[in-house]
Amino acid sequence: MNRGLTALKIVVQICLFTIVFSNTVFSQAKQDLAGSKDHPLIKRFSESVIEFYKETKFGTYKLPVNAEGKLEFGKPKELTGKITRIQYSASKESNPEFVLANYKKAFTDSGFTVLTAIANEQLGVGKRSQDWKEKYYDAGGYWKGINNGKFGLGIKIPSWKDKQSFIACSGNIEGVDIYVAVYTIDNGAYTLITQDIIEAGAAKTGLVSINKKAFTAAIKTTKGAAAQAKPDVAGSKDHPLIGRFKGSAIEFYQETQWGTYRLPIADGKLNFKKPQALEGKITRIQYTTSAENNPEFLLSNYKKAFKDSGFKALIALANEQLGVGRRSQDWKEKYYDTGGYWNGINNGRFGLGIQIPREKSKQSFIAGSGNVDGVDVFITVYAIENGKSTLITQDVIEVGAAKTGLVTLDKISKGLALKGHIAIYDIYFDTGKHTIKTGSGAALKIIASYLNTHKDVKFFIVGHTDNAGNYAGNVTLSKNRAETVMGILVTKYSVSPHQLRAEGVASLCPVASNARESGRKMNRRVEIVLQ
Repeated sequence: MNRGLTALKIVVQICLFTIVFSNTVFSQAKQDLAGSKDHPLIKRFSESVIEFYKETKFGTYKLPVNAEGKLEFGKPKELTGKITRIQYSASKESNPEFVLANYKKAFTDSGFTVLTAIANEQLGVGKRSQDWKEKYYDAGGYWKGINNGKFGLGIKIPSWKDKQSFIACSGNIEGVDIYVAVYTIDNGAYTLITQDIIEAGAAKTGLVSINKKAFTAAIKTTKGAAAQAKPDVAGSKDHPLIGRFKGSAIEFYQETQWGTYRLPIADGKLNFKKPQALEGKITRIQYTTSAENNPEFLLSNYKKAFKDSGFKALIALANEQLGVGRRSQDWKEKYYDTGGYWNGINNGRFGLGIQIPREKSKQSFIAGSGNVDGVDVFITVYAIENGKSTLITQDVIEVGAAKTGLVTLDKISKGLALKGHIAIYDIYFDTGKHTIKTGSGAALKIIASYLNTHKDVKFFIVGHTDNAGNYAGNVTLSKNRAETVMGILVTKYSVSPHQLRAEGVASLCPVASNARESGRKMNRRVEIVLQ
């Protein structure tokens, strides 16, 4: 422990212990909660016992105190860092105002700045301590609370009590901004003290890494990363691009060689009505880690990993920012399910070995994008408390990364000789667009090579779509795509324009049923047809 922290600790401990011991005499009725401890900065109120203890490695704590020392729940100060919550019980004789006076003197003597120190009706909730709970500890509801209860309430705040107090203070120790908030209430048979210590900016990062070199090697060798040892689920492995959060284990693993992943983000905000459609290979891995690695702590690590690797963080949200309040079930229905009340975007079809739990308020979501050796890659990570563990659902979408090598000179020659046409699936477009995407070059080069060795033959370049959207729009889209392909063949690969003609037939010539995604994928294609 550093000298500044030690000195301040001693002052605070002496103040609290000396003042309280001289005024309060009662026997400790029970032992501290197993595994609990006092925070090293501040000793407990004399002869109280710990009823609840929780450390949150990283979170956003909202302090509703303005510069004048008045309560302001509408614009609370957001403090990010490590939060330690300890709930003590003390003798009923030590009423909330008495506890407040002791904390106030201890903080003043230690050099901390007292931001506010109020009691009873000054809290603005009259006789309803329930109102304070709903405003300070809850989320949503009548008061639209600031949700500091997410850091744990082993003992709930009682509803109809009028003896209560609140103090908040701040200080700096060795460059670390420290805030302390203490709420005290008459709890019937005893006095309940809920003490929060916020060490601002104290999150440990570097627990997640993104490895572009490993991903590049995996693309070239097509071997991927080696399987991990137990306790990972059999046959699973980390994605070669992004390492697991340290200490986590794989509970579920699934690769989807080709699919449409819907990313509900527009201009840095969630937009479930118009999600971005990403087509390519999707790898879903679900990890579990210790519950002490809370979702906001995970979020801070993934944010740093994205930044350090050059990936762009498209969005990074936690808890109520996800727009689902205390119902994690709503996020599941919007993001992973289809149909129902929210008419979700159905990303759950890529597998959920562990289902998203209901009624949880601690959750986070981050999405990032980057380009590795010409492959556009998107990563999404959803983390949620899951009882005794934290569940991490990580998706890696390699856009346009479907299996290549489907087009060869031999296949083109045989296809045209036997059927008079051949379907090309290695040319990629964004949904609803006709601009050719990265990853299409190899196929175009092979096609051009064939055409340039058969200069006396004429061909149609024909665009095909599935039946999504309206027919007229798909006719235009399919022809525009064919014209784009023809244009690149002519301008980049020196194919004679007199050899080619571009047409579009929309969904008129399906090769599979459009009722399923697998069929729609087959129907979206460009064909070379003998004239």
